[in-house]
Amino acid sequence: MSTLDVPVPQLSTESAEAVLEQAKGALMLRYGIGACEAFGILVQWSHDADVSVVDLAGTLMSGICLGQIPKDDPRAVLVRWLENRLRTDPEPRPRS
Repeated sequence: MSTLDVPVPQLSTESAEAVLEQAKGALMLRYGIGACEAFGILVQWSHDADVSVVDLAGTLMSGICLGQIPKDDPRAVLVRWLENRLRTDPEPRPRS
């Protein structure tokens, strides 16, 4: 369990790859960056939130982009965390 105590459903390998690509695309669009930078940001944010990259990407896509996580869902905490990062990181850069 992460420091945010967010249980996230497990995805198949194919689904995990797809959601990672979608999340990278969302960050590329939001910040005007390349795929490698977007993946670096996902990795950085997953470390910061203490969740897996796939869980973070899935929550980003379901909760932020699609708005499909109800407020009483435990992942809503991670959604709020992501919303804050997207608002307060005008130009995030992966750590070296």
